[in-house]
Amino acid sequence: MGYPGFDYANAAEIFREHAGLSGFENDGARDFDLSALSTLDDRAYDALAPIQWPVTRDYPAGTARLFETGEFFTPDRKARLVPVAPRPPKTRPAAIFR
Repeated sequence: MGYPGFDYANAAEIFREHAGLSGFENDGARDFDLSALSTLDDRAYDALAPIQWPVTRDYPAGTARLFETGEFFTPDRKARLVPVAPRPPKTRPAAIFR
């Protein structure tokens, strides 16, 4: 990318860092965790098929279905439903887009 600290040789290196960071200080507290994929070599990364996260030491093949146990990633393990009131855009689109 031309910036200090972004001297990755390929996409696999970027993915390994991203996967490793997803598990940093996580300890199962966040659902997004690819940490078990942080050691893939370039060939394994190129052959990687889509996989459902989390992908951890406990679930190295991924998770077939999130939340099937009925527990969520909240302190009390209960889901949070947050009502949202829709708001119109601050500006109207130009006539060409209407």
